[in-house]
Amino acid sequence: HSGCTHVLNAAGLTGRPNVDWCESHRAETIRVNVIGTLTLADLCTIHKIHMTNFATGCIFHYEGKKVQDPERDENLVSKDDSLTFTEEDRPNFAGSYYS
Repeated sequence: HSGCTHVLNAAGLTGRPNVDWCESHRAETIRVNVIGTLTLADLCTIHKIHMTNFATGCIFHYEGKKVQDPERDENLVSKDDSLTFTEEDRPNFAGSYYS
C-alpha cells in the first residue's frame, strides 16, 4: 500500500470532436466512464482510501436565448444572466443513452 489516503478521479471520455462521439462509441464510453470508475471505486474501498469522483455529463440543453458560448468577461461569467445556467437551474438534458 502506497500510503495514499485520497483519490480524486476526474478521468472520463468526453468524445472528440464533441460529446456526440460517445453516442457512436458506446462500448468505449461505458468501458471508461462506467466500468473504469467503478473499478477504481472498488479498489479504493478495498484499500480504505477515500475517493471523490469529479464527473460531469450532458446536464443542460441549450435552446432559445441560452446560447452555448455567451460573451464572457475576465472572470468567465456571462455579462447577461439570461444566457447562462446556474446551480439553481434543474437539469434539462435527456438526449443521450447515458444521461
